[in-house]
Amino acid sequence: MSFDIVERSLNDGTPVELYTFTRSAQVFRYTSADEDVLYQGATFTAVPLSRPSFEQSQDPGRKPISLKASSGLGFVQQYIASPPTDSISLIIRRFHTEDNTTEAVISWMGRVTNVKFESNQVEIQCEPIFTSMKRPGLRRLYQTTCPHLLYGPECKFSKPTFQLDAAVNITGGTTLTAASIGGEADGFYTGGMVEWTNAGVIDKRFILTHTGSGITINLPFEGMVNGDSVRIFPGCDHVLSTCVDKFSNEVNYGGFPFIPTKNPFSGTPIF
Repeated sequence: MSFDIVERSLNDGTPVELYTFTRSAQVFRYTSADEDVLYQGATFTAVPLSRPSFEQSQDPGRKPISLKASSGLGFVQQYIASPPTDSISLIIRRFHTEDNTTEAVISWMGRVTNVKFESNQVEIQCEPIFTSMKRPGLRRLYQTTCPHLLYGPECKFSKPTFQLDAAVNITGGTTLTAASIGGEADGFYTGGMVEWTNAGVIDKRFILTHTGSGITINLPFEGMVNGDSVRIFPGCDHVLSTCVDKFSNEVNYGGFPFIPTKNPFSGTPIF
């Protein structure tokens, strides 16, 4: 029996929802059913999980939603210390447990934007996939500094060029030290990033300061221990001199460093 026939039936339908949260190589599967559900070879764990009704509109899939779940849910544990630095997607499928075709229909797709802890439960706030279309249009400004994202598609500088692989020691949670870090002048890594791979997921942190053989990051890495290996990348202050002297990447510099500093419309009689 097809999903459509069961869905339209007055008596045969046994609807449940399947929730798939994906973060890189990590996948968390839950269901609103009373017991675990097997779908396409994967087990969806039965947990207390609810959501409000979809709003009636031309496209209910475009509306943000908030899920209610237990604070002990494995997925939300990642938000206790600090939120993940990468995106976590969510797919909600509608499924009938008595449907012999094991067919499920996607009813909502999007990503997790925030998790709020409320006593013994959490509120998982999500926005639909259509919000990815709401991008700023003309974001470039007539400015002296470079607007390009470091190591991004416009910057075009290769990350592995200055990549430093180091086994670090942790002090106070946010200070990482390694002898090889001291091989560069103070400030070389300031404004850069640290990457740490844990259970197939790459976590990233921003480097606030670099002095000697130590760097200070904005947030601690949850679960990191002394001796763990990280990848360290230098930062950029987005001025032309740094682009030339540090990266030799002036051909891709996106700013306008020779803008006149004197404003002809400031009212000064002599320009």
